[in-house]
Amino acid sequence: AEYNPHKLIVLFFDEIDAIASRRSSGSGAGDKVGNNIVNQLLSKMDGADAIKNVLVIGATNRLDIIDPALIRPGRFDLKLYIDLADEKGREDILYIHLEELIKNKMLKDENPKKLIAELAQKTPNYTGAELKGVCDIAKKLALQEVTNPADLSQVDEKNYFVTRVHLLAALKKIIPAFGQQTSSLEALLPLKQISLPSQGEILGKLLTRMKAFRSSEVSSLLISGEKSTGKSTIAALFAKETLGYFDLTRIITPNILRKSFCEDLNQLWLDAQRVKKSLIVLDGLENLLGILNEYKYDEQAIRSLNNILASKTQNQIVLLITMDSDALTLFKRISPLTKWTSTQYVKNLNPSDLTGILEAHELKKEIVPVLAPLLDNLSLSLILDICNTNAADNYALSEWKQRIFDLS
Repeated sequence: AEYNPHKLIVLFFDEIDAIASRRSSGSGAGDKVGNNIVNQLLSKMDGADAIKNVLVIGATNRLDIIDPALIRPGRFDLKLYIDLADEKGREDILYIHLEELIKNKMLKDENPKKLIAELAQKTPNYTGAELKGVCDIAKKLALQEVTNPADLSQVDEKNYFVTRVHLLAALKKIIPAFGQQTSSLEALLPLKQISLPSQGEILGKLLTRMKAFRSSEVSSLLISGEKSTGKSTIAALFAKETLGYFDLTRIITPNILRKSFCEDLNQLWLDAQRVKKSLIVLDGLENLLGILNEYKYDEQAIRSLNNILASKTQNQIVLLITMDSDALTLFKRISPLTKWTSTQYVKNLNPSDLTGILEAHELKKEIVPVLAPLLDNLSLSLILDICNTNAADNYALSEWKQRIFDLS
C-alpha cells in the first residue's frame, strides 16, 4: 500500500516476543537474526529513518523477555494490562462459543442461558482461550457418544447434543494457567499430615498479620528458623488456608523452577497484575538466590527480588518467604537494604509437638512419654523419618532408643 503522510497507519504485532526478545551476544545464526530484527524495529520507530504517522502496537504475555530498549520512553512506552474477564465477561465469551449450538438446538438444556451463567460462575481465572477449550472439549465428548468406534465415519447426527454433563466434564480437563497451584502446594506438605500445636499457633499469627496488609501494595511475610523446623509446611498450610481469599496462588521452590528464578519471578509478577489478590510462595529463598557464602550468590536474582518488593501496584500481592536462619544472617550482609513487611521465627518442636507426632503414628501410650524427650532438638524431617520407619516395623522400646541414638 502507498504511504500517505496524512493518514494514520496502524501496525499490530501479535506475540511480539517471538521477534523482539532480548538481544544476546551470541554468535549463532539465530542470535544474529533476532538481533537484526530488534535493531531494524528500533530504527524504524525512532531512529534516523523513523516513519511518521505510524502507530505500532504489540501484544505479548511475556513482557519480561522483550528487549528493554523497545519499552523505553518514545517506543513502546505505554503499557496496557488486559485483565482476565469478570463473571459477566466469561458469560459473554461462553455464549459466543456456544451460540451456534443454541441456535441449532444442539445444546440440550431446559435453560441454556442459566447453564452458561452457571459455567461462568465456576470458571474464575479462566482466559478466553481456556473457555473456548472447555467448549471445544465438550463438543468432542458429545461427538464421541454418537460415533461408531468400529467405523469413525459413521456418526449419528440426529442424536448429537451437548449437555450440561459434557460441559462440566470438559471443565475438569482444562486447568487454568491462573488461579491455585494445588499440586505444588501438596508437595510441600508431609505425607502424613499432623496437626502440631506450635505450627497452628504460628499459622494463626500469620493469618492475623495478613489481614492488616493493604489491598494495593506488595507485602512480604518472612518465615525463618533453623533447618528442618517445618517452615515449608507452615508456608503450605498458610497457602492452603487462604485458597479462597487469593485469586492467584503460585509457588517457587528450587525443585520446580520452570526456567531461572528471575524469569519465573518476573512472569509471576506479570500474572499477579491481572488479578486483584495474589500469593507468591518462595520456599527456600537461600537456594533460589544461590547463596553459598557472603561472596557467592546470584546478584541478578537478589536485584529482581528487591525490585518487586519495592514495586508499586494497584493490586494486593503477598510474598510468603521461607529461609534458614544462618542464610538469613548472610543475606542481611549481602542485601542490608531489603525490608520485610513482617517476620516470623520458627523454633524447634516443643514437647507437646513431639507427643502429638508420636501419638499420630499410633504408638503405644506407655512408649510416648519415654520417647518424646529423646527426640528433643532433632529436626522435624528426621523425627518423621524415624517414626515412619519404626511405626511400620512395630519396634520395641529398646529398638526405638537404638534407632534414635544411631540417627542423632
